[in-house]
Amino acid sequence: MPAALVMLALLALAFAAAGPAQADSARAKALLAEKNAAVSKVQNAHLSELQSMAQLAVVRDYFLLPEKDRPSRIDAVQKALAGRQMGSELCLIDSRGAEHLRAVRGRLAPSSELAQDEAEAPFFSEAMRLTAGKTYISRPYLSPDVEEWVIGYVVPVIPGQAILHFEHPLRELQAVATQGAAPPNNFVLLLDPRGYIVADSRQPVSLGMVGTDSEPKDYFRTIAGAVPDELAAALKLGGRKEMRTAMDGRNWDVAWREAAGLLVVAFDAN
Repeated sequence: MPAALVMLALLALAFAAAGPAQADSARAKALLAEKNAAVSKVQNAHLSELQSMAQLAVVRDYFLLPEKDRPSRIDAVQKALAGRQMGSELCLIDSRGAEHLRAVRGRLAPSSELAQDEAEAPFFSEAMRLTAGKTYISRPYLSPDVEEWVIGYVVPVIPGQAILHFEHPLRELQAVATQGAAPPNNFVLLLDPRGYIVADSRQPVSLGMVGTDSEPKDYFRTIAGAVPDELAAALKLGGRKEMRTAMDGRNWDVAWREAAGLLVVAFDAN
């Protein structure tokens, strides 16, 4: 066969081999885009609502009053926020870590139950550094009040002086991230910044409090050991946003992207 024909034949084989891989990678990236958008939409909606609450004049003006005058105004603050209750827990906290309002699943806590030590909470130090218009989303943590795994959202009421914080169940993000994935041919994982798998479309991930267990290792698998080492390292360190890997006897195209502190990872079999 002439050399030119041999070359054309080889090129044809090469394009034939590349075509399915490119198509499979496109499917993984399309699944990722869909799930990333769904997670981001939920988080952005929560932050937008929280910001609108923090900007209410009755809330802001409360912290401009002398401390001795605040008790007489807290009822007005509660009334303004009660009709816009969202998530599982909503708190108004000052720079010392003292709660001025807490509502858990719609129930307002009496003043005798309000915490004075929220400065130790996982969101507090970052929240107090927020400037006007900025927001903070925490990594997942186990809420002792809600008794399940949540994500904390925070906006400043008066930067450095007071914050509005609410905890939203992680199960909502778990649902939007995994809905519609179709194992065994594709699936979605949601990772927290420490590499814990907090959502897996192939199997349920328990998010309710169990006894006194409070550490993520008591509830979640880590990505290390769940996927090939090369992929686990790439997901942990960032950098590459897609790759192909062999796992469970199949080849997979994998694509990932951060969504406000969580990592959405899409797998598609090829």
